[in-house]
Amino acid sequence: MDDPPRPDSGDLSRWHRLATIDRWGEWVLVFMGADLSSPVGGRRHAMLRARVFIVASVLACSIGLVQSASAASRTPFTSVLTLGQPSQPQRSWVSGPIRHVRGEPNAGTLAGDLVGSATITNNYNLRPPTGDGANWGTFEITANGTTWEGTYRGILRGGVNDGTFIGQGDDGSLIKGSFTWIGQFVFRLDGVTLDPHG
Repeated sequence: MDDPPRPDSGDLSRWHRLATIDRWGEWVLVFMGADLSSPVGGRRHAMLRARVFIVASVLACSIGLVQSASAASRTPFTSVLTLGQPSQPQRSWVSGPIRHVRGEPNAGTLAGDLVGSATITNNYNLRPPTGDGANWGTFEITANGTTWEGTYRGILRGGVNDGTFIGQGDDGSLIKGSFTWIGQFVFRLDGVTLDPHG
């Protein structure tokens, strides 16, 4: 079909949107079995109906996505993770003032809203004189009947380690939040679990 009359430059973006919708409208009409060789008046009426159909479909999809997101239940939690002494890392070396550690395993228990166990594999770069650096790694949390696996990332300032984490549960849920150092190998976890099933 012919594009809508090309407008002045000020309305160019609107013209592009209408042209795109009309091209989609042609495909919709063909799918619906419409005769695009009909007289101009009938053709314009059919294209108007196709435009309305496309806009209504887009709105319906948008509403459905919003409703699906709203249906996911959010359960906030606060727990305390108590880790033990870390085991031997896979690798460690010193480069200048920086100590590098990779693949250091550790395990511990959770108490509070989440009750269970946790394992981590920690990596970090640390300046021993100041206790400043960064760490990252993977975790597995098993608590309240669900196991989450994910990743975390943190910052060390004066030996105090804070950061964030996110993971996927074996029941389809999501866990995310932050961790805060409150003692030697002890961290407070604040976060939320998102259940897509509502």
